[in-house]
Amino acid sequence: MNLDQLIRKKTDSELFYLNHPGQLSASYHDIKKVKKKNKDVYLFELPQLHEKEIMIRKDSRFTAVPDYIHSNININYIYSGKCTYIIDDHEVELFKGDVCIFDKHVIRSKKRIDEDDIIINISIDYSYFKKILLNEIGKDNIILDFLINAIADTSNHDNYLIFRTNNAVKIENLFKALLIEYHQDLSYQKDAMFSYLLLIFFELLRLYDSHSNKQLIQVSHQTNNDCIAILQYIDTHYKDCTLNELAEKFSYHPKYLSSLIKKSTNRTFKQIQNRRRIMESARLLKTTTLSVEQIATTVGYTNISSFYRYFNNLYGYTPTNYRKLEQKKHAIDPF
Repeated sequence: MNLDQLIRKKTDSELFYLNHPGQLSASYHDIKKVKKKNKDVYLFELPQLHEKEIMIRKDSRFTAVPDYIHSNININYIYSGKCTYIIDDHEVELFKGDVCIFDKHVIRSKKRIDEDDIIINISIDYSYFKKILLNEIGKDNIILDFLINAIADTSNHDNYLIFRTNNAVKIENLFKALLIEYHQDLSYQKDAMFSYLLLIFFELLRLYDSHSNKQLIQVSHQTNNDCIAILQYIDTHYKDCTLNELAEKFSYHPKYLSSLIKKSTNRTFKQIQNRRRIMESARLLKTTTLSVEQIATTVGYTNISSFYRYFNNLYGYTPTNYRKLEQKKHAIDPF
């Protein structure tokens, strides 16, 4: 399969837009409009999505799109060229390689895109997004846990995330593999596509972790962007940082910072710090021969009973049983 040829082939809709500049296709007559933030916006729905869980299409070129929302979480990948969205009256320009994740109530319009502007639109069932991404990735990383919750667990559902990938080759190859899988009728297709999506999220997070100035992720609200930097600091200084130290570092009053963290993450500072400490202790249990008591001290606990309680709450096992289970896995499959 020549993926590039397939994606660049003009669809019937694109031929219509080429022959009728500035017009919307007749399909818009059948699209419901809803009122959001005092605007009449188109509601794009995919009734089959709940059953299929993932659907992929290419956005039509040679046209603009008026104000709209989706009924589901929507991932846009810029395969080629660029794309400009108007979100809350602000222009957001995406370039080749960029990834944007929109929650289902984000009102946006899109400026006209041309022949080289290829936008891949991935729709994901809402319950699947929460279940697989939060359980498989977010549970072991406090930053990605926050980012996924910024999309999946807010009451307004009007957040979005932008990942600036700087044309990372591995992410590009994973998206291409996902697209090829989608266009082939093979066994285990859905499982394979979900696996590619997980790998894409892992790579996005790795890219973020390896980038020195941490500007690769943008979140729709500034408080959320501030919170990423705060979580990054906790992630690095989890062993001994305090709320007062954090407040001084980011020029906040401690009480305000405590409220901001709770509002943005649904967790207190202490809960986030404990979560990060326990994540690190799990890594040490798997990769070192340190005793449980030594590990507890290493990650910042002076009270061993508290360590045991927090560990069991997060992983469902005592530290000793967790280590035994991991050793058993390694014995079965040492590679």
